[in-house]
Amino acid sequence: MSDRGALAGRRRPGRRPAVVTALACAVLALLAAGCQTVAAAAASTGGTGSGGCQAVDGFQVCDPVYDRYTQLGGPTGPLGRPLLDPRPAVGADSVSYFQGGAVFATGARTDVHQVPGGEVPAVDVPSVYSLPLADFVVVRDARAAGPPGVLVWTTDGCSGPTPPEVDALFADPCLRHDFGYRNFLNGPAVDPTGQRRLAIDNQFLVDLRATCGTAGQPQVNWFGVMMPCERAALLMYNAVRAFG
Repeated sequence: MSDRGALAGRRRPGRRPAVVTALACAVLALLAAGCQTVAAAAASTGGTGSGGCQAVDGFQVCDPVYDRYTQLGGPTGPLGRPLLDPRPAVGADSVSYFQGGAVFATGARTDVHQVPGGEVPAVDVPSVYSLPLADFVVVRDARAAGPPGVLVWTTDGCSGPTPPEVDALFADPCLRHDFGYRNFLNGPAVDPTGQRRLAIDNQFLVDLRATCGTAGQPQVNWFGVMMPCERAALLMYNAVRAFG
């Protein structure tokens, strides 16, 4: 009995530190997990920390762009209100479009392209052009309403011969097609090549067909001849391939 008691007495001191250490480690792990959760939540909501986003007029403006944006005065500064959430960019991680310009972000670095006159065509033209069509129209309309800058935002619509109702249906694809020709091939002449022209025309066909789909594939009255929307789209594509 005395031997077992002595053995137990010798074991107990060795067990207690192990239990205490295990509990301490568990508590520290929980605390660390809790801190990580709080940090992740703060980053996702833009509450604190680098990489957070803030809602400005219904759009997300994220660090490091948000920091630069507030330094420039926010909505009352030269950039004005945001036009879109951050979007992918050419030559940068992302781009945020504002009424008065664009802010490109690469890591923690920002590059502000204020308008008019502050655009860098080699970056701005492909970044704007590659936006989803609806986003492109938002940026294009905001820029076209302002003073002229480096980029060309003018348009003559779907420069026929096309019926007025077809022009109205395909107005947005024609806006992007004009921007492509007037900036890639002319104006700033970012990439005035035959391959670029073919790419612009092919994107025009993609936009035309997508518009047909969005409109529910309507029948189109082409100067008295009713035809499927997709056929009208192909006619317009063939016209730009033939005549530019």
